[in-house]
Amino acid sequence: MTRRNVDVGSLVQADATSGTFMFTLNQSNVLRIQLFVPQDAAIGVKPGVDAAVRVPEMPGRTFPGKVTRIADALDPATRTLLTEIDLANPNGELSPGMYCTVELRVPRKTPSLIVPAGAIVFDADGLHVLVVENGIVHSRKITEVRDLGTEVEVSDGVNPGDQVVLTPPVDLGDGGKVQLRAPATATATAS
Repeated sequence: MTRRNVDVGSLVQADATSGTFMFTLNQSNVLRIQLFVPQDAAIGVKPGVDAAVRVPEMPGRTFPGKVTRIADALDPATRTLLTEIDLANPNGELSPGMYCTVELRVPRKTPSLIVPAGAIVFDADGLHVLVVENGIVHSRKITEVRDLGTEVEVSDGVNPGDQVVLTPPVDLGDGGKVQLRAPATATATAS
C-alpha cells in the first residue's frame, strides 16, 4: 500500500469518476518507465530494444530494461514518441516515482563515423571537412549527428579510412595540394 485516502469516520462517495479512493497500490517488482523520445531519436525504437537505466542517487549502477510498448504515432504537439520500458526490480532497490535517465540501445542500420573536431570547417557553406586523396584536397559537406567534445559523430560526407585535414589553414580549399605527415582518419563506431 502506498496511499490511503480514507480514515475511519471519513465521508466517502461511491461515484466512479469523482469517488473517494480507499487505496492506491503499486507493484514494484517490475517498474514501468514512460518516456517521450524525440523524433530525431525515435527511428528504430520498438518493442524488444534494450535500455540502460541510471538513477542519479546510485552512481555507477546501471539497471537493464527493455522497451515493451510504443505509441502508434508521434505526438503532433511535441513530436515525441511515448515509449514504455519494463525494468525488473526484484530486490526493491528502486522505488516507484524516482527520476532516472534512460539510454536506448537502438541498433543502427549503418555505422556512424567519428571525425576529430579539429578537422571540421564551419563557414557560409555549412559544415564540411577537407579530405585528402592522392595529395589533393577535396571539400565534403558533412551532417553532424552528435558533438562528443574532441570528436564529432557524422552520418555522411566521409567514409571509413578517409584522410581528413586537422586544423586546416584558412587558405586551404578544394583542389589544394598537400603532403601528409600523420593521417587522421574517420573511424566507424560500433553499437
